Amino acid sequence: MPITFGVEDLRTPERLEWVLRQFQAALTPKPAPGPIAPNLTALAAEIAPLLRRDFEAGGRVPLNLTGLLPGDAPTMIQDTHAARLTLHPPGRYPTGTLYRETDRNAIYAVALIAGVFTWIWIAGVMADWRPALVTDLGPNDTGFLYRVTDYEHLLEWNGSGWQWGPGELGSGYYALFDEDPITLMNPAAINAWFVCDGSTVVRLNRDGSASFITLPDLSTPAYLKGGIVALPAAFSSGETSPALTGIAVGITAAGSGEVQSGAGAVIEGGFTADVTDPGHSHGPGTIELRRVQKQMHYRR
Repeated sequence: MPITFGVEDLRTPERLEWVLRQFQAALTPKPAPGPIAPNLTALAAEIAPLLRRDFEAGGRVPLNLTGLLPGDAPTMIQDTHAARLTLHPPGRYPTGTLYRETDRNAIYAVALIAGVFTWIWIAGVMADWRPALVTDLGPNDTGFLYRVTDYEHLLEWNGSGWQWGPGELGSGYYALFDEDPITLMNPAAINAWFVCDGSTVVRLNRDGSASFITLPDLSTPAYLKGGIVALPAAFSSGETSPALTGIAVGITAAGSGEVQSGAGAVIEGGFTADVTDPGHSHGPGTIELRRVQKQMHYRR
């Protein structure tokens, strides 16, 4: 920057000071220009997805990072079931805040219900054995799913109790298999099926309780028979009932022939004969249809 002054500027102390200050300013080194301050909002928006991905990574010590990073996605808290009830009152967080119970694999969200901030269940499936079935659920846990791993059943909490979950056929029915179905589906489901050998076993009920049931003993194979009531296994005596009306087959002129059980008049070829059969026995196992035999198992 050039320095300009005239003779008139040297005649008074004031003007002379002005000239000297110009020399001082010219001789003083100028500081180097510093960096432009970053836009913190834009910077946070760029790094937030990366940090959020790292913070949400699994581990033995979950993180509670509520409202730390900007973004449109709702906050996700990860901690235990007990911690949600004692350390994370829903009124502390905005609606839509998510909470994953790490010990139950259940996800809850903050919702405003009747003017009150409330944790409500929205997703997840807890998996454990039947003895560990949770007993502390209420109306706000409606829909909570519990996979009973030792029976391989899915239970759903309806707000006041348990019921069969989506897609469940329940228990209490029979099915035929070539081999033990537990080895075919899930070896951990040790109580899912039981072969019908007369044993008394425990069955899972739709409300999560269990009850004893004695299975039919098919050590000696038996045919399955449909009806309007279920009855225990019973083996036929092979006897026919004498109450049936007899029907002659192949009556000859001499009046001889084969008849079914019962009594009645037989007319054939102009011959009439009264026949009476008080009932006869074929003996168990003497009449056998062509068959395919499989293992019958009971769904517990």
